[in-house]
Amino acid sequence: MINGVVYVVSPKRMRSSGIAYPDAYWKMLYDNNGFERCFYYKNDNHEKIKGDKLKDHLVACKTLL
Repeated sequence: MINGVVYVVSPKRMRSSGIAYPDAYWKMLYDNNGFERCFYYKNDNHEKIKGDKLKDHLVACKTLL
């Protein structure tokens, strides 16, 4: 499994520490048998979205590379 974050050129920052908020998060699951799944989560809504499912974030892995 590999995880990563995506930052825009001028990200929003926390006032107190100056730490940048990522624009999105991604995750790649894989194994030696060729199994591969990738997920992309946009960091644009801090409230839980009713009915949000893992499959809603499934993307083609080549879009992350």
